[in-house]
Amino acid sequence: MKKYVIFLILFLLTCASILTLKPRATFACSCLKEQTVQHEFSRSKTVFSGKVIDVKTTKFSNPNYKKVLFEVSKTWKGINSSQVIIKTGQGDGDCGINFTKGDKYLVYARDSKMYGGNSQSLTTTMCDSTKELSLAQKDLTILGEGNKPTKNVNYQENFQRNIYGTLLNFILIGCICAIILFIILKIRKKKRA
Repeated sequence: MKKYVIFLILFLLTCASILTLKPRATFACSCLKEQTVQHEFSRSKTVFSGKVIDVKTTKFSNPNYKKVLFEVSKTWKGINSSQVIIKTGQGDGDCGINFTKGDKYLVYARDSKMYGGNSQSLTTTMCDSTKELSLAQKDLTILGEGNKPTKNVNYQENFQRNIYGTLLNFILIGCICAIILFIILKIRKKKRA
């Protein structure tokens, strides 16, 4: 009976570790030569300039990425809302951009499943010519004036809430393991009685 209990515990621990320590997807950053502004504009779903309001880094997702909330100041393509959320890599060889809260950027974004999820989300990488607004004079000259956003939205609350989904998964797995351990201890107690 002891072997059965030990085997069951090892099996459950292995299953729990597989669920939590699944392999991470990795990316290597390899961009082609710098593209023209016209080419970047045509291949992007969204082109806008804006200020970074907040940056959230995922800790336990596969793959790891950052969600960046922007306050949009000008738009050239794809959006008309006052805020937008963009995903990018961590910046460690995965082409992610290290956005800084409070700084302004010109963003070229595409629809992609690169950073997980079942649906497409707006993403940008170093290969998309996204840059700080102060370094984008050439782009701005070619893009022209741009438009002010016409749709006023507030994604701040949603942006804060979604980051805790993975933490809830860990709590759920911990509860399941605790219940299984409780059942095993009850079975052992009955066998002794």
